[in-house]
Amino acid sequence: MRTPDHPVPVEEGPDIPLAGPTPEEDAIAGSRERLLYRALGTLAEHYREMIVLKEIQGLKLEEICDLLDLPMGTAKSRSHRAKLELARAVRELQPDFGAAS
Repeated sequence: MRTPDHPVPVEEGPDIPLAGPTPEEDAIAGSRERLLYRALGTLAEHYREMIVLKEIQGLKLEEICDLLDLPMGTAKSRSHRAKLELARAVRELQPDFGAAS
């Protein structure tokens, strides 16, 4: 095996950015995702449906109105209320969620 003529100590090597999240960031993201889905499971079906279609699947309100046969006003108010209910459910499951560290 050939060794370099002038080995470069690791401390002096180039700064190579990490490709992706750290294990800690992965763990935090996974924990948040589990909390979100637990909270989502506590919502009334029509709120859960709105969150899944709009926030997770990324559908526009117009598409949701067509899909669910809802008037635009109903879809807007249901979307807003669903977000509020999801936030309430998250806080009930983990009261310190989002608190400054």
